[in-house]
Amino acid sequence: MAVRAKHKGSCSVRMNTPPIAKHVQILAVPCHDPYYHEFFDIADLSQHYLREVEHFFHIYKDLEGKRVEILGWEKSEVAARVINESINRYQERYHQVGT
Repeated sequence: MAVRAKHKGSCSVRMNTPPIAKHVQILAVPCHDPYYHEFFDIADLSQHYLREVEHFFHIYKDLEGKRVEILGWEKSEVAARVINESINRYQERYHQVGT
């Protein structure tokens, strides 16, 4: 089942186990959920909610024995750029004309 979602921001995290790399996590909310109707950017979400999401990022790799460091939150424009860059990389790799 697909749910239409709107990006609200992004969170940069760094994995502290090899290979050490920076990852960007996109925070999105359902388009048709009335609860999020008046949320337009990351700044519209409560600090408590963002801390809950950060907590999830800290523990979601625990079972793999990996640690995550939160580097910070960015606005929806950064999330949109990351999404578009990812789409472009996918298209360059998998949608080559004539192959």
